[in-house]
Amino acid sequence: MEEKTVTSPTMQDFETIISTNAIYVDKTGYLAQLIEDAEKAWFLARPRRFAKSLTVSTLEAIFSGKKELFKGLAIENRLDEELFAPRPVIRLDMSEIRSNCGVDTFNTTLSNEISNIANLHGVEVSNELEPNLAFSSLIERCHQKSGQRVAILIDEYDSPATAHFNNPYEMEKFHISLQDFYRQLKTNSKYISFVFVTGVTKLIVGGLYSGFNNFIDISTDTQYGALTGFTHEEILRYYPYQIREVAASLKMSENMLLSIMKKYYGGYCFDGKTLVYNHNSILCLFESKEFRNFWYRTGIPNQLKSFLRNRHLKIKQFRNYSISKERIESPSDNRFNDPEAYLFQLGFLSLRPCDSEDYYLLDYPNVEVRKSLKRRIL
Repeated sequence: MEEKTVTSPTMQDFETIISTNAIYVDKTGYLAQLIEDAEKAWFLARPRRFAKSLTVSTLEAIFSGKKELFKGLAIENRLDEELFAPRPVIRLDMSEIRSNCGVDTFNTTLSNEISNIANLHGVEVSNELEPNLAFSSLIERCHQKSGQRVAILIDEYDSPATAHFNNPYEMEKFHISLQDFYRQLKTNSKYISFVFVTGVTKLIVGGLYSGFNNFIDISTDTQYGALTGFTHEEILRYYPYQIREVAASLKMSENMLLSIMKKYYGGYCFDGKTLVYNHNSILCLFESKEFRNFWYRTGIPNQLKSFLRNRHLKIKQFRNYSISKERIESPSDNRFNDPEAYLFQLGFLSLRPCDSEDYYLLDYPNVEVRKSLKRRIL
């Protein structure tokens, strides 16, 4: 069997991973479950560096009919079914839309991007339109040209708003603009076959709910607790060579290496049951062959500094913190009065199993994150 290479921590494109013979930890079984329930739209919140973009990229490859990329994967034998048939795909990465120069510049850039996507599909949408009208026109015209309902994939849906976290007035303007934009999903639902939206926070997820009748938040759903990140079993299955190699480099046993990996990079839990590792930190470990704080370098959002300013937070106050499920699962804007729930969304706190039906326990997932937050607070 041809040996596969370790996926680069920065590689978030499914087709590139497969075509370069890099290791892909197969998550397509979860995606098949989402596609099977065709009349729903899906929302997934995960911290930075948790493979949200890779998930979106994999869905794009499925709906683009690139069957050759899925050889040997869980979804391979399902791709000839009607539910998985190719269709027009509208993919937007909102973190790539310029938002640092105000909402007007953002709207102009977003309209231009929609016009560019229209050109790729062989239809015309004027970039002079407001973004919400341009988005609506793009969906309808893609449907009219192909005769098929389209798939909508939106990555980092909240990025333009959270980029202005330290300016509530400016953030609210982005909030309003994005809500108007996402409402087009409901307006054009008859032209849409599938919707998948990712983000870090739930700050404006209410706008999604009002924009689509069947929007389902799977962020804390036990069926999808391992949709992103690596489980312990996946690391053992996909990376046995790397485990041996790193253990030898660090002059320790494989069991000792796995134990330290768990303490440093594991412990994330998004559903109260399933434990996963941060895949980015694991891949960085395999690449560098040393234990370092990769989260502080790549996983801390810029808005955290503003969030922590003038807050007298202490590391100990978040150990085994009891929090209601409503506060974790609610789509309300809780960024200012609810630091525990917000730090959970950013990935600095993680769920722990709890006997109560109404409460979770929060704690730091691992050594890496605890050190990162401590460093930031200091």
